[in-house]
Amino acid sequence: MNVTSALAFVPLPVAPTCNATKAALYSFSESPRVQLAGADAGVQVIEVAPLGVCTTLLGRHGRLPHRDPRPPA
Repeated sequence: MNVTSALAFVPLPVAPTCNATKAALYSFSESPRVQLAGADAGVQVIEVAPLGVCTTLLGRHGRLPHRDPRPPA
């Protein structure tokens, strides 16, 4: 199981390294998924891509102010 994020699909200009890392993990998950699908190996490759997680990646509050209705802490 790999944990990526929506940044793999919709990158943010302020986080190019994170975008590239998540896209690489997506590709890393997709390749064995396709290879093992036809092999009948009994192995599943799972990728979890949560949408929004409040972190400090985007600054002090870690959220996009125009999309988050909560007041700053």
